[in-house]
Order: sequence, then structure tokens, then C-alpha cells
Amino acid sequence: MSEIPDEVVQAQRVVDAAWAELAAFRKAVDADRRKTAQPPGERHGLPVLRPWTDAEDARYAELHAAVVAASEARADAMRAAGIESTWDTERAIRAAARAGGE
Repeated sequence: MSEIPDEVVQAQRVVDAAWAELAAFRKAVDADRRKTAQPPGERHGLPVLRPWTDAEDARYAELHAAVVAASEARADAMRAAGIESTWDTERAIRAAARAGGE
């Protein structure tokens, strides 16, 4: 694919950042849940983790909504630029976003 428009590259960076924030939150919650895990009831069982709190669920939903909104904005930018989503264009967009963001 030829040059990826800056609007599409920037939209991809926003999507990447939103996903990274969501993943970091999930990992932080899971780490906290592991700290307070109860020992397994059986010899080779898994530890029992506490459920997510309502506040954690709400924050996750908020972050997930941001990912969806960013993804939709990226799709709009691609349509406006006349770019179809194919394997090669997706790889090129992600590579362009990584190349300029380092």
C-alpha cells in the first residue's frame, strides 16, 4: 500500500492507546485480585479470586467504550481516505502508527 494518511495513522495510535489503557487496567485489577486470593479447595485446584467490584466493572466498561469509540473513529478515517480494510492495509496502518510513535 502507498502512503497512509496522517489522519488514519493518528486514529490507529488512539486505538492502540485505548487498548493499552484497558489492558493495563485489567492487569492491575487481576494483580490485586491475586493478592487476596484464597487457597484452592483441592490439592491441584486454582486459587479462588474475589469478584470484580462494581467500581472496577464500571471503569472497565468506560475504558471498553473508549476503545469502541476509537475503533469507530478509525474506521471513519479509513472510509474518508478511501482505504479498505485488508490484511495488507491493516498491517501497513499498524506499522505506520508504531513507526511514528516511538
